[in-house]
Amino acid sequence: MKSKYMALFLGWLVPGMGHIYAGKRQKGIIFFVAIAGAAVTGIALGRFRNVYFAPDHYQFYAEVGNGLFTLLASLAMAVTRRAPAETVMSAAQLADTVPVADLYCMIAGLLNFVVAANAFDAAAAESRGGR
Repeated sequence: MKSKYMALFLGWLVPGMGHIYAGKRQKGIIFFVAIAGAAVTGIALGRFRNVYFAPDHYQFYAEVGNGLFTLLASLAMAVTRRAPAETVMSAAQLADTVPVADLYCMIAGLLNFVVAANAFDAAAAESRGGR
């Protein structure tokens, strides 16, 4: 019997992993590719300087939905002591790249919250014997 709470946690931690855990392998792979692709694209567009822990960085509250991607990107910025994009880029650079980069990360994070909740439902249905 699969734990719906484990499916929720795994789904948040790594996009699609909750579905794989719940026995929905194909869905899990599709969700991983789509969400991880958007998250990694956003982090790369932000030149690896746009995802970090800070209360005034409101984007973080949506980006945290990316689970491990957000944790690793934030940790990498802290360990390497990279300054946030807002402090090192010119206004023109910020206007061209960061809004799009943050949008990719925020949409991926918010979508992953929904996907993790769906994994919770899939595991609950599986444990009840449904499909």
